[in-house]
Amino acid sequence: MIISARRGLTTQKGVTLVVALIVLSILTFTTVSIVNISNVDLKVASNVQSKQVLQNHVSQAMEVGISSVDTFLNPVEQEITVGYSTVEIPSFECLRAVPASGYSAVATIIPEETHWHVQATSYDEVTSARVTLHQGVRIKLLSGACD
Repeated sequence: MIISARRGLTTQKGVTLVVALIVLSILTFTTVSIVNISNVDLKVASNVQSKQVLQNHVSQAMEVGISSVDTFLNPVEQEITVGYSTVEIPSFECLRAVPASGYSAVATIIPEETHWHVQATSYDEVTSARVTLHQGVRIKLLSGACD
């Protein structure tokens, strides 16, 4: 019986080695795939975060731009820097003006409800993200400001 056991050992031709190499190859390919997927996910998350930061900068610059009545009385193009972003705000566009309600018909000065379109754009050169926000603004101004 001992002789037959030795014979069984000598008849194997490296099958265990081949199986081990196949299993190691599968594990290696799986690991490389997981690393590649993780890198792609990290890049996507980074781009989303960069765009959100840029959008916050544009929103903040827009709030600065519309916070002064002078920008509505004399609309001009503006460039506002927030953080690392330069935000371009073209001159505001007056859409319409209607007499304000609640004022006497005999009053000498009747303000108007003016409706404006405000747009702001910024571009991040590092991530190539571009954000453009549009906002409507309604403000009471003296008549003739929306011409």
